[in-house]
Amino acid sequence: MKKLLLFAVLLCLSSLVFADTTTINFEQYSAYSQITNQYSGVTFTNAVQVVVPDYNYLDYPPHSGTGAIVNDDGSGFSGDLMTISFASLFVHNVNFWYADPNADGIVVTAYDTGGNLLGTYTGMGTGAAPSASDLDFNVYSTSSIGWITIDDADQTVDGVLVDDLAITAPEPGSLVLLGSGLLMAIGTLRRKSKA
Repeated sequence: MKKLLLFAVLLCLSSLVFADTTTINFEQYSAYSQITNQYSGVTFTNAVQVVVPDYNYLDYPPHSGTGAIVNDDGSGFSGDLMTISFASLFVHNVNFWYADPNADGIVVTAYDTGGNLLGTYTGMGTGAAPSASDLDFNVYSTSSIGWITIDDADQTVDGVLVDDLAITAPEPGSLVLLGSGLLMAIGTLRRKSKA
């Protein structure tokens, strides 16, 4: 009985190992396109496509290729908070590269699928334009990341450039393993309690 329970627990835990990472490199659309739901499983708000050489790419260099996105709703006013929402229920890691030409930093806030705050993260550049860095989120909890917001620290429109957005979520097959392991563990515990 103990061996069966141990097997069920190992089956549950093994499902967490098989994760699938999807990377969006923002090379697919023309300059100044409003990015909303063009990418499967991800919805953007206040995100505008920029493409070299159609913008100030010396201060906002893309990480790879010629395309990236900036925080902009198209109106030209400040306070354009970029929001990235995830359709998958089990996103546990979000990683992206950013450029911050004002070198005042960025503020990223993560929420779970129920709208509860998971954490606020700040990133600072090198102190001189252009400043760029990897900002990595490792939010592991019973709740997955539902969405994140990205903004320039002083809320400057077009103040942050984002490129190579990587989203990590379990593969569908690993969710089947997780469910199978949980059912097996529950069944084993039930049989044990009846005995």
